[in-house]
Amino acid sequence: MLKGLRTLATLMLLVCPAEGRAANVFDADPARHALIVVDARVLRKSLLAAQDSPIIAGTLRLRTTGRKHGNDLGARSLGEVLVFAVEPGRYRPASVTTRTPKMQVGTGTIDVEIPLPTDSLRGLEQTLAAGAIAYVGRIEIMTIPRAFRYNEYRFALAWDAGRERQVWEQLLAKGKPGAWEAPIQARLDAITLLSDSTATDSLGTPLPFAADSVR
Repeated sequence: MLKGLRTLATLMLLVCPAEGRAANVFDADPARHALIVVDARVLRKSLLAAQDSPIIAGTLRLRTTGRKHGNDLGARSLGEVLVFAVEPGRYRPASVTTRTPKMQVGTGTIDVEIPLPTDSLRGLEQTLAAGAIAYVGRIEIMTIPRAFRYNEYRFALAWDAGRERQVWEQLLAKGKPGAWEAPIQARLDAITLLSDSTATDSLGTPLPFAADSVR
C-alpha cells in the first residue's frame, strides 16, 4: 500500500510541476537556476543475454545542509536522459523509472521505479551555482530478476567524454535550449579541449571522478 502511494505521488509530481517551476526545463532562468543531467542505462539480465530497458522518468533529491528537504523533484525523460532545472544547491539522483518486459514473455511491459544508492557512488552528488550545468556521468544498472521476490540491482558510475558530448549535442538538437545554449556550447568546447590535450596520452581521457560500483 505504501509503495503504491509513493508511486502515485511520484507520478503526480511528474505530471503537475510545483508552482514556480518551469514546465520546460530550458525555460528556467539561468540567473536563478542550474541544470543537472542524469544519464542512466538499465540492463536486464536474462538467461541468454542482457537487454536494455528505456528510462522513462526519475527523481532528484536535495542534499544541501541546512535547507528543508521536501518531496523529490520528478522529471520525465528527454531523449535518453533526465534533465532537471533546480535552484542552486547540492543534489543527488534519487531514482529512475524504467519500462521493462514482464517476466512472462508476451504479456506486456511494466514500469519499475529503481531507488539509487544513497551514500555510495559519490560522483552522483553535484553542488551547483546559478547558471551552472552538470552531467553526472552514466549510471549503469544491472537488473537481476528474482521470481517471487524483489529484483536485485548492481550499480556502477563512470564518465566518458564521448558520451557526455553525445548527450549535450542531442539535447541541443532535440530541445529549444534558449538561454542555456551558450553554457552547453561552452561545455562542449571544454570537452573538445580536454580530448585534444589527452589525445596522445596512452592512459586515455582522465575521469573527473573515479569509476565506482556498488551492489
